[in-house]
Amino acid sequence: MLIILIILLVFMGLLLIINNIDIKRVLNIKARKRTKRNIVKIKNSYLDDKLDYIEKLIQKSNIRIYIPYSIWSHLFICSMLFFLGTTYMYQYINIIVALIFGFGLSTMPFLILRIIADVFAYKIKRSSVDFLIILKNFFIANKNKDIFECFNKASEYVSEPLKSYIDIMIHEHKYKINPVQCLENLKDKIEISELKLFIENLKICYIHGGNIIGLIDAFIEEISEQNDDEDEESTEDSILNMGLYFLIILNFTVIYFLINSSYRYSILEPVWGQIVFALDIIISIYIVIQSMDKLQA
Repeated sequence: MLIILIILLVFMGLLLIINNIDIKRVLNIKARKRTKRNIVKIKNSYLDDKLDYIEKLIQKSNIRIYIPYSIWSHLFICSMLFFLGTTYMYQYINIIVALIFGFGLSTMPFLILRIIADVFAYKIKRSSVDFLIILKNFFIANKNKDIFECFNKASEYVSEPLKSYIDIMIHEHKYKINPVQCLENLKDKIEISELKLFIENLKICYIHGGNIIGLIDAFIEEISEQNDDEDEESTEDSILNMGLYFLIILNFTVIYFLINSSYRYSILEPVWGQIVFALDIIISIYIVIQSMDKLQA
C-alpha cells in the first residue's frame, strides 16, 4: 500500500515538473521525426540547451570572480548531493522517497546561484543610471570619441558585477576581437533589458555613426522614469522572491534537523509521514524549477 501511494505521489510531482520543462515540445518533435538519427539530434539539442542554461546562470551569478566554477563542477556538486542525500535517507525511509529527497537536495546549487544572480541583477539595475551618466561624461571629455576607452574609465566607478563585465569587454577589444562582437558579448552578460537595448543601439551607432550622447541621454531618461514607476513593484517582487528562497532553504534546514532528532522515527516510519515528506520535497523541487524557467525565459 505504501509503495502504491508513493508511486502515485511521485507521478503527480513529475506531472508538475514536466509541465515546466517544456517536454511537450520535445515530444512533438520526436513524433514528427521518428528516425534514430533525428531522435539523437533532438536529445543532443535538448542537452545543449540545458548546459547553455547552466552556463548563463553561472555567468549571471558572477561566482567566477571569487572561485573557479564551471558547468562540470556544478554538475559534479549536484550529483554528489543527490548520491549523499539518497544514501543517507535510505537508512530510514523507502528507496523511492529517498530518491526524491536526493533529487531535491541536488537542486540546492541551482537555488543558491539563482539567489546570487537576483542580487547582482538588482544591483546593476539600481546603478545603471549612474553608470550611463559617468559614461556620458567620459565620452564628452574624450578627444578621440573612443567609446571603448570611455567604458574602460567608467568601469573604475561602478560596482560588481558590471565592472567585471566591462573589464572583460575591454580585454577582448585590447586583443583585437571585433568591436561589434565585444559589445555583443557584453550585452549577453547583462540581464537588464534596458541596458541590453542600450548596447544594441550603441552597436548601431558604432557601425553607422550616430549621436552617442543623445542616445545615452535618452536611456538615462527612460531608465530613470522606469525606476521611479517600478520602484514599489520591484521592491515587493524582490522581497517576495527573497522570502520564497529563504523559506525553501529554511524548509530543507528543518528537514535536516528533523531527520537527525529523536522525532525521526515517529515522523518517517508511518505511511502518512513518508507521504508528507515526499510531497514537501516535490513542492520544493517544483518551486525551484519554476524559478529556473523564469530566468531561462
